[in-house]
Amino acid sequence: MPQAAPARISPHDLALTIGDLVARHGRWRVIRALFTLQRRRSPPDVSELSDHLRRDIGMIPRHKPW
Repeated sequence: MPQAAPARISPHDLALTIGDLVARHGRWRVIRALFTLQRRRSPPDVSELSDHLRRDIGMIPRHKPW
């Protein structure tokens, strides 16, 4: 399923939103949150999963047990 493109936010709307956040939480908390913002990591590729994890989610392990 294709993801929708993110909505465009005008600079004016962004300034109002950031101003609202500063009014609610304070300047330093907002600044700290902006600098510590983490990006979402994509889920690991199935080929990188260990045999134990593959078995746990119902997949066939890559290697046969001894």
